Amino acid sequence: MLDKNPGIVAGVNFLYRMNALVQEMKYRLKNGDIGKPILVHGSYLQDWLLYDSDYNWRVEKDLGGASRVVSDIGSHWIDAVQTVLDDKITEVCADMSTIYNIRKKPKGQVGTFSVSKDSLYKNRNVDTEDYGAVLFKMKNGIHGVFYVSQVSAGRKNYLNFEVDGTKSSMYWNQETADWMWAGFRDKYNKQVMRNPNLIPKEAGKYTSLAAGHPEGWNDAQKNTISSFYRYIMDMGKSINQKPDFATFEEAYYIQKVIEAILESYYKKAWIKIY
Repeated sequence: MLDKNPGIVAGVNFLYRMNALVQEMKYRLKNGDIGKPILVHGSYLQDWLLYDSDYNWRVEKDLGGASRVVSDIGSHWIDAVQTVLDDKITEVCADMSTIYNIRKKPKGQVGTFSVSKDSLYKNRNVDTEDYGAVLFKMKNGIHGVFYVSQVSAGRKNYLNFEVDGTKSSMYWNQETADWMWAGFRDKYNKQVMRNPNLIPKEAGKYTSLAAGHPEGWNDAQKNTISSFYRYIMDMGKSINQKPDFATFEEAYYIQKVIEAILESYYKKAWIKIY
């Protein structure tokens, strides 16, 4: 879109990529710190639709689309991992499950993540998934798996992923966004606290607080908005540079991945993304 419409800036709020430690992982991978990446795996789990009385417009296919959990939260996992690895998912094999084929839709209004206490409801057939699991392959030969759920008790926004390399591994969980885990075969594993004095210089612009003052979701949101408007302000200088926020092109590709996941589930087969 930037090539065809250089005067228009458009972005999508895939904000997890803008967390300081996610960017640190990206540049440590780029610098070869973990060796050659060979595997990636993780999940995004929530519990706000755990009960059959939990309801939201996302449940309805005509409002939220043919996919719910994979599209709603799986898209964020896909974007974060593709950003860290600077790679694309090119083939998928999926399984899905609708735990509640009938949900109780309250007569009154219910907000997202809230608990319905409305005794007046009507039964509504549900044909979007509560759970999904995806095996996948990436362009550069990395293999992976992730699973997503909105019916996992106790999990609120449990987005996490691990990248395994030929030297070591790295793991990050957005619910403890200020920490990263590093795993080794022949020495002690370690927990790494975000530290602006030690972070790779390329990732330095994504952190603003001193070590020990936690950064997280709000800071990633701030980074996204700041980057988007800074790109607009610097149009003359940045127009030929790839934005660090998610573009329409990247979001469109993720939509193609989601459509392939749906196709894979229906056909019970591996599906390639073109």
